[in-house]
Amino acid sequence: MLTANSASAFALRRGATRTRVVVTLIGLALVLAADATPGSPLASLRNWVFDAYQRYWPSARSGHPIVIIDIDAASIRHIGQWPWPRDHLARLVEAAAAARVIGIDLLLTEPDRLAGKNRETDTTLAASLRHLPVVLAAAAATPTDEAPLHPTAAATPVFEVGNDPRTNLPHYQAVSWPQEVLASAASGTGLVTVPPEADGIMRRMPTVAAVGSLLLPSFGVEIVRVAGRTDRISFRSEATGGSTLEIGDRIIPTDPAGGVWPRYASNAAVPSVRAEHVLRGEVDREIFRDRIVLIGTSAPGLADAFETPLRRLQSGVSIQAELVDCLLAGDVVSRPAIAPALERVLAAALAIAAMLRFGKTRDAAFILISLSTVILLGIGSLGAFGAAGLLLDATLPAVALLTAGAVVLAERIPQEVRARQRLADALREAQLRLDAENARESLAMALDAAGMGFWDADLIRSTWQRSPRYDEIFGQTEGTTRWDNGTLLARTVPEDRDGVTRSLNAAVETGALHLSAAFAGPTAAFGQSLSMAACTTEKTARRPALLVS
Repeated sequence: MLTANSASAFALRRGATRTRVVVTLIGLALVLAADATPGSPLASLRNWVFDAYQRYWPSARSGHPIVIIDIDAASIRHIGQWPWPRDHLARLVEAAAAARVIGIDLLLTEPDRLAGKNRETDTTLAASLRHLPVVLAAAAATPTDEAPLHPTAAATPVFEVGNDPRTNLPHYQAVSWPQEVLASAASGTGLVTVPPEADGIMRRMPTVAAVGSLLLPSFGVEIVRVAGRTDRISFRSEATGGSTLEIGDRIIPTDPAGGVWPRYASNAAVPSVRAEHVLRGEVDREIFRDRIVLIGTSAPGLADAFETPLRRLQSGVSIQAELVDCLLAGDVVSRPAIAPALERVLAAALAIAAMLRFGKTRDAAFILISLSTVILLGIGSLGAFGAAGLLLDATLPAVALLTAGAVVLAERIPQEVRARQRLADALREAQLRLDAENARESLAMALDAAGMGFWDADLIRSTWQRSPRYDEIFGQTEGTTRWDNGTLLARTVPEDRDGVTRSLNAAVETGALHLSAAFAGPTAAFGQSLSMAACTTEKTARRPALLVS
């Protein structure tokens, strides 16, 4: 297990600076947190990429075994305003009697308000349901006395296999069930409630939900069960995080929340017929034979339109039809339960590798390798989708790699600025030293030509350097006398020694030497004395060069 401390120690041993390690790990932590946050920019980018796969590599399914009887706006306009009497629904069910299964994607939770004393419409519809394979719809509701928690007798329980899956499954406190008279006559009831995505796009559809302590199937799953003439639905949850839905002998992989990603078909929409044509007998009933028939509405105001990954709006009943079609064909997109963990490990490995290699590889090569890695990640992700319908996220590792590259580059910029400043200062100082040395040599040549000597004194350290002409003027032989402040005072005529002492002490304190004195030299025997002039510069404020003539 790679911890932050061990990663930091390893990186430091490989030559990365502590600042680079800390900043890179912070950037990586922010990227991983954004990936795990629903609705974050990184999560939205991942969903956009997965949607793009579906748009540019849609399912090639053909020959849909499903037909929709659509209660559309035109049917309502010609038959009458909604809701219709329930005996109208009974006529639609009877018209599709040859179907393998009929699903009514309408909530029939209350008695028919249009029924009369001589028109028991609910009883009529129940009679039609009783001798045909029909699945009714239920929906999650706010807990009330009218929305009981416990399901009706027609609800098919889902058996648990393996670990308890309830922690991850959608959980509802109450459900709006169909009327008891209808539910008891139907072959099954399924939930049509779909947990919303952050951006409202219908990517994942639930297959199982928890209602109280029971697990119940979704509307599409119950239709597949009835169509397969099986009595058992099982949900298997593995310790590794993998989950599968078993409908009879049919095994469907799901995510830990029991969701599946339908692979939407773009070549043709699910066939549909208008409800008004069915009620008027204008539709050949043979088109329903051995097919799955869904009765629902696409009329504005009665049904919501949902956006799919193909970026087109579809009614709820058409999306349910797509789900049933995918489950029957086994054509669902799969995101392995272990994929998120592996993607995070890969993201961390790439970020740390970028941190360690940066500075050891030329910048152009580093950028080329990073971009090539991002391209390979994208190709691998797209290939997995095209070959096996697997959703593997390339955006997280790619963003982590690019973020690490940007972080180490940003961390290096101030260092390069400081290094260049130090280099510029060193070059400037070297140039000043060269200029001073050239000036010293020029001055020495001029003084030698004029018969003048000079010395250079560090008054603080009491160290002196002098020219040969200086020693000649003072009658010194080379190396015979070590010059210091005391030597200068010894050469000063007695009446000027106090003034020279004060001038030297003042020069140490102020950095400026003001000196006017007479000095005894070899010519003193002839009654002559030497004269000196002291001059200072800003760079040598406490190292005056004195000329002697």
